[in-house]
Amino acid sequence: NSMLSERTFSTAHTVSDGRVVVVGGTDFGASPDLLLTSIDLFIPEGLSGRMFRVPDLVLPVPTSHHAAVLDNAGDLWILGGLPTSSTASGLRRVTVIRLSQE
Repeated sequence: NSMLSERTFSTAHTVSDGRVVVVGGTDFGASPDLLLTSIDLFIPEGLSGRMFRVPDLVLPVPTSHHAAVLDNAGDLWILGGLPTSSTASGLRRVTVIRLSQE
């Protein structure tokens, strides 16, 4: 399967049930380049799998070049990231998203 949009500088995190959460990134295929707010979910099936956009689960601000950690409680910590402008505080931003195991 393929990604739903081009992504570079995103992060990917494996959830305990085998799903993979793909967070943010930059779409260089857009004009102009687009920092993403989307969170996509990859569900493995056989030798490949399916990719889904999670419409109700988006980042509060677009992010790329961020660090992220999925902790044992199911919280996804997204730290820093490339600001969308020279006046944005992207590098000082911390976002926590609770991921459901369902």
